[in-house]
Amino acid sequence: MSDSRKLYEKEIENHLFNNLSELEDEFERFSKNSTQKSVESGVLDILARDDTDAPTVIEIKLGKAKHDSLGQILAYIADIEQELNTETVFGIIVAESFNKKLEHAVSGLWYIDLYEYELNFEFEKYRSREL
Repeated sequence: MSDSRKLYEKEIENHLFNNLSELEDEFERFSKNSTQKSVESGVLDILARDDTDAPTVIEIKLGKAKHDSLGQILAYIADIEQELNTETVFGIIVAESFNKKLEHAVSGLWYIDLYEYELNFEFEKYRSREL
């Protein structure tokens, strides 16, 4: 992934970390100051808890998420289940869109949700040329 793509993903991650209620009203951060969490199978983007205090793994993808995102989040969920000694861990994949294989694979998994984001840019004139 290019540096600029990593930067965009990090900006989305930071925004979401500080505004979890944009996904679900009752979401809270597991960690107050760190977005990412290292687990055995990698580094997950955000670990939150829902209104029942159940852990929720949030994985952010820049652009269209592919079906390999499912394997990644399932591994993270298994790591958190083991680390926290719980059987109830939910997962959320956040992306601009999802490919059909991912949508189909997730359709039978009640504990995984898909959320789409939309990037909006606003421009403001800072300085104009003088003629």
